[in-house]
Amino acid sequence: QKKNIILKADIDKEKLSKIKGVEEIIEKSDEYEIRISSKNIIENVFKYVSTCKNVLKFVVEEPSLNEIFVSKVGESYEK
Repeated sequence: QKKNIILKADIDKEKLSKIKGVEEIIEKSDEYEIRISSKNIIENVFKYVSTCKNVLKFVVEEPSLNEIFVSKVGESYEK
């Protein structure tokens, strides 16, 4: 199941986006929302983030109802 990681740290978006399973990085003011393909990716993202400076926040969240709806409707629409 897909997850989101809310992150507040000095990261290199390019390096983070190269981690297998990272689908999207959304910049929101002083935070990043990282969308990942499954919970198995969390550890790899955490390993990278632990090497970064000024890590103030690392929160794993379930996708919003809207994100779930869009992914399900999008999947059935494409079939």
